[in-house]
Amino acid sequence: MAQLTCRFALLSLVFMLLGGCAKSNLQQTTLSLVYHQMEPVTKKAPGSARPVGSVEVVDGRSDQGVVGSRHAESDGSEASILASGDVRQWIRDAALTMLDGMGVESDSGSGPTLRLTLDEISVREDVFVNATYDGYVTVQAELLVRDRVAWSGVHQGFAENYGRAGSQENYAETLNHALDKALGSLLTSPGFLNELSR
Repeated sequence: MAQLTCRFALLSLVFMLLGGCAKSNLQQTTLSLVYHQMEPVTKKAPGSARPVGSVEVVDGRSDQGVVGSRHAESDGSEASILASGDVRQWIRDAALTMLDGMGVESDSGSGPTLRLTLDEISVREDVFVNATYDGYVTVQAELLVRDRVAWSGVHQGFAENYGRAGSQENYAETLNHALDKALGSLLTSPGFLNELSR
């Protein structure tokens, strides 16, 4: 009887320890928006493409504070993800990098204006032992020739990632990759390149 009681006590202790390990300790976190290219463009602009005179960025989001959420699978708890840094500069740096990679001169002071509007930036982190990350970035683009919209488009970029929970590197990789996909689709689209070559 004493042996059974001892075994039961040991099992109870194990379950208590496992339960304690499963509890979530999610906290609100802040990620830093700094652009690093994750997916270089492979398509080059036609040789007849004009320079882009300037790149303007508008933050069109209604909520410019929270950019995502963390979710613990163990207990369903949640926490917010905030962003620091200049989101407009983040978008602009990406656009200039891509245009340069395509062979398009940018910020030349003459030529059409590329106006980019950020509609959405979102990252979701699902925490298990490690974590999975889903990122979305939606951007509208307009090419303005003498204040007239000569071309426009919109695209949502999506990226996935996996790794250590709460990792600044994983947040950055996920959102930079999603941004690359959104802008890459817009800036290599036939409509944009055809208008730039007129």
